[in-house]
Amino acid sequence: ERAEALVPVLASSPGGPRRLLVTPGGDPAASRSLPRLLALVQASAQVDAGDPLRALVVTAGAVSVDGEPLRQPTAALAHGFVRVAQQEFPASSWRALDVASDALLQLHELLPHLWAELERSEPGVVAALRGGRRWQPGERSLPAQHQAVAGGSASSASDWRRPGTYLVSGGLGGIGRAVVRHLAEAPGVRIVVVTAHGLPP
Repeated sequence: ERAEALVPVLASSPGGPRRLLVTPGGDPAASRSLPRLLALVQASAQVDAGDPLRALVVTAGAVSVDGEPLRQPTAALAHGFVRVAQQEFPASSWRALDVASDALLQLHELLPHLWAELERSEPGVVAALRGGRRWQPGERSLPAQHQAVAGGSASSASDWRRPGTYLVSGGLGGIGRAVVRHLAEAPGVRIVVVTAHGLPP
């Protein structure tokens, strides 16, 4: 689809579009969904919507929940697209919901969940729906003694700075610089920084 062809459709209702549901259709992977998403974003940007646009992009099997097999990993590209669209158009609400691979065959059970997700207030969120239960990524802090180090075993924070040589890839980014500074505080530590952008003057 081209954006200019979608503008009349999106603008056909008074005040422009208010709800937009994008489903994977017959192509659950990403080969056709990303061009379609791009066209929809471009078209919606050309329409005076009145009320802010609420868009929900539905994928199927793009993420693994609770250890299940990953069915369509390439479809997760649409989730990154949603996050970018939210940054480019902060007045709108772009969200993504991943459902089980066979959930689209039971549309009558799925529709209430899709509508509820579309009406949520937090923009830019990627969530998953499995068996009627909603999952959303999150973060939590762990005590230092329970954190894993590069070797994969649990260790204390002091083990990061024991004598040795450390290779830091991307060492000039924000996180990389903080790691390098932390390592440099310990005696007997040699640091090798690998970066694609050259060293600062």
